[in-house]
Amino acid sequence: MEIKSQYDFFKNVSLTDDGALNVSLSGGGGGDTPKLFAYNATDYSDLLTKTGMISADLAYVFASQGTQWLPGTIGGNYYPQGIYVYDGSSWTSDRNNIALQLELDNDRLDAIEDSALKVDFFQVRDNNSGALIPTVYSDIPSSVWDTPIAGSGFTWNGTEITVNEDSDIIEFSTSIQGKTTGSNRVELGVRLMQDTGSGYTVLTTVTTYAMRNIAVDEAGVVMPSFIVSNVTANTKFKIQIIRVGGTGINNFGVQGGTYLNAKIYNNV
Repeated sequence: MEIKSQYDFFKNVSLTDDGALNVSLSGGGGGDTPKLFAYNATDYSDLLTKTGMISADLAYVFASQGTQWLPGTIGGNYYPQGIYVYDGSSWTSDRNNIALQLELDNDRLDAIEDSALKVDFFQVRDNNSGALIPTVYSDIPSSVWDTPIAGSGFTWNGTEITVNEDSDIIEFSTSIQGKTTGSNRVELGVRLMQDTGSGYTVLTTVTTYAMRNIAVDEAGVVMPSFIVSNVTANTKFKIQIIRVGGTGINNFGVQGGTYLNAKIYNNV
């Protein structure tokens, strides 16, 4: 039988009556009889005494050697029983490679744990009292807002959010609910503003044609997410709203349809 490679060791492959795969190996012995393993050894020290190996030779080691869970590939002296492959200069156990990967994964988990993420939050929504939406950008009256839910990183005065600590990232989202009693097409707008100590500046603006007649009399404008990075303590934020067209427009609608959210993300 001609052996084209050391992996050409299958003598017969068949299925058993219950569907299992049955593989017969060509038997060991001398001469040209093919063998799966070029070498066998009592332990790793015995394996190192073998000579004449070529790259990709396989060996089977019958007994483990050294201290378990401290593989030789990561500075230890544990060499498990099982299959070894020769890479042209040394013998390597597949189990050692697995142990090394587990050690690397553990290091990554430690790094993640060491760089924990602190999250703080703020949320306020309307109390269903309603107020007229003006035709120029204006603050939302404090009477519209319900009691906020806020972590220690935020302070709320009814109009402004003050950030109480230096923050890596703050994410804002807001929704303004509108309702009209007229028949005009209505555009609603909301903008997020920031004051670092020298007055407010506009960070972003969102506008949409929300309503068009009495039948379609309730809709809103949404800013789903806006990120502000490297925020210093005592920075203030607020939103302002506007309508273009329409009559009798207010942020009434479904209670909670108008809201303002903020989240702080800090690496600690």
